[in-house]
Amino acid sequence: MRGSPARSLPSVLTLGAKHGESLVLAAEGEGARAAVEELAALVARDLDAQE
Repeated sequence: MRGSPARSLPSVLTLGAKHGESLVLAAEGEGARAAVEELAALVARDLDAQE
């Protein structure tokens, strides 16, 4: 398991995680729950899949 925190959206996008890998998402502050839910939905998609 990699342990590098991603403190911004660009750093999340450059983690190099592949489809099927597990990520731990956490946030603090106002709107944190919504942000984590939206990010979870985004990373759950296989963005490399052919349509």
